[in-house]
This record gives sequence, C-alpha cells and structure tokens, in this order.
Amino acid sequence: MLLVTLAETTPVLEAASLQVDLRRAEIEHWAWIVNNSVAAAQPHSPLLRQ
Repeated sequence: MLLVTLAETTPVLEAASLQVDLRRAEIEHWAWIVNNSVAAAQPHSPLLRQ
C-alpha cells in the first residue's frame, strides 16, 4: 500500500490520519508518495534541500 498526498498541511494531516486508521485495521503501508514536493525541483538553497 502506498499513501499519496500533496506537500501541503491539510492533505498531509489527512494522510497521517488514514495511516493511523489503517494501522488500527492491521494494514501497514509501504511508503508515502508526496506529489509536488520541493525536492523534485532540486533546489540549491541548503534550507530547501533539508
């Protein structure tokens, strides 16, 4: 199972809530996919690279 979300507060919180619900049902996810993330833009700023 993959959890997919946008790199914004509300979608991340909703995905985190879903993760809790899935774990309660003993369903474990394999990874998170964050669409439109800053990392994909390969920024040069040390702050953004973190």
